[in-house]
Amino acid sequence: MLRDHVPQALQADPRFHWRGGDISRLESLTDAAFAFALTLLAISGEVPRTFRELQTAMIEFPAFLVCAAVLVMVWFFHYRYHRRFGLEDTPSVLFNMALLVLVLFYVYPLKFMFSMLWRQIRTGSAEVVLDDGTHAAMISRADSQTLMYFYGAGFAAIFLLFGLMYVHAWRRRKVLQLGEVERFMVRVEVGAHLFSSAVGLLAVAIAAAGTHAVPLAGFSFFLLPLGHTILGFVNARRFRRRFGAS
Repeated sequence: MLRDHVPQALQADPRFHWRGGDISRLESLTDAAFAFALTLLAISGEVPRTFRELQTAMIEFPAFLVCAAVLVMVWFFHYRYHRRFGLEDTPSVLFNMALLVLVLFYVYPLKFMFSMLWRQIRTGSAEVVLDDGTHAAMISRADSQTLMYFYGAGFAAIFLLFGLMYVHAWRRRKVLQLGEVERFMVRVEVGAHLFSSAVGLLAVAIAAAGTHAVPLAGFSFFLLPLGHTILGFVNARRFRRRFGAS
C-alpha cells in the first residue's frame, strides 16, 4: 500500500502508525454529516434582503466561527481515530452512528448558545427584534437552566463516545498490533476524552443547583484548557520517563 511508504512525519501523527486505509463508506458518511451540520450553522437564517440585514448577519459571524471551530474539532478527533485504527466492526459502526446523531442534534443548541453569548458581549443584553418590531429576550432566566442541561449533556455525551471508542481500540490492541508507545497514547486519549466529558457533566450538575448557578455552570467549561494543559504536562513527563526524551 502506498501509505506504508509515506514517511510517518507526513501523516501528522509521528508516534502512531496509521492503520486506516482508503476512505471508507463510514468515514464518507461522517464527513457528509459534518458538512451538513456546518451548512445548518450557515443557512439557519433567511438570506438578507437589505444591506442592513446583511450587516446584522455579518456581525454574527464570530458566533458562527466559534460554532464551526467546535464542529471541526470534533470532526478532527473522529478523523484521527479512524486513521489510527481503521476499525469498521459493529461496535465502531454503532459508536459512529451515535456520534452523528449527537452532532446533528447539537448544532442548534450550540449556535443558540454562542449567538446569545456574542449578543450579550456586543450589546450588553440578549435581546432580538421580532418581525413586528418588538424586542424580546432570547431566553428567560428559568429556560437558561434547561439550555445548560442540553449543552452540558450533549458535550459530555460526545466526548464520552470518543472515550468509549478508544476503550474499544484498547480492547483490540493485540489484533491491531499496537506498540508500547501507541498503547500509552491510547490510554492518554481515553483519559483526555473522559475528562472533557466530566466537565460537561459538572456543568449540568452545577446548573441543577438552580437558575442562580447557571453562569457558574458556563464558566466551568474554562476548566477544559486548564485541565488539558495539566494533563499534557503530566503525560509528557510520564512519556519521557518511560520512553526517553525522543
